[in-house]
Amino acid sequence: MTRQVLLSLIAYAFMELIRVIGAPEQTIQRVLQLFRLYADAEPCDFREALEGKKTRTSKGRRKKPKIGRPRKHPLVPKAKRIVVVF
Repeated sequence: MTRQVLLSLIAYAFMELIRVIGAPEQTIQRVLQLFRLYADAEPCDFREALEGKKTRTSKGRRKKPKIGRPRKHPLVPKAKRIVVVF
């Protein structure tokens, strides 16, 4: 068990070192994903992938349009009371 923990700490430190030196704006998860992807490729390809930026950006959450029939009895605003103090 302790060997597994030690190896995982060494792997984490290695990925953190690669991230800090190569691409500080990337997350460790992204660096690990690229490391696995370019494991059998040339090191320069891995470095180029680290430096490259994503082309697709998130559009975020979109509001759905209100679809349906209009209200049968439309809402009527309540009358406002004006209080005058003498």
